[in-house]
Amino acid sequence: MPRVNTTSENILDQLADGASFKELQTKFGYTKKDLLTAALFGVSELQGEYLALLKKYGKFSKNSIIVGDTETDILMGKHLVIKTIAVSSGMRNRKFLKKYKPDILIKDFSEIKNIINQ
Repeated sequence: MPRVNTTSENILDQLADGASFKELQTKFGYTKKDLLTAALFGVSELQGEYLALLKKYGKFSKNSIIVGDTETDILMGKHLVIKTIAVSSGMRNRKFLKKYKPDILIKDFSEIKNIINQ
């Protein structure tokens, strides 16, 4: 029997394909609770990937960065001693993310190119 994706997996796939949160709610009928659950599901998957990389390589390069839009991304970067870039156009706003003291706080992903090229 083929595996069926969970609601969270479907939401994350649709976001990866370019759907907006508003579109997910209006066009696909997802609730705010669905979106939050998907975000938490995605964060837990990423944490597992970060920890697997740490286990495999022992440490991250001094040039490693974590780019994210939640406090969990920032906290994970701090825990792993990796430079953190918070993006305020995603799950959390600028004021909220600033409380977690990311190394760099940007408005959207278009700013990353300038940071990496420094």
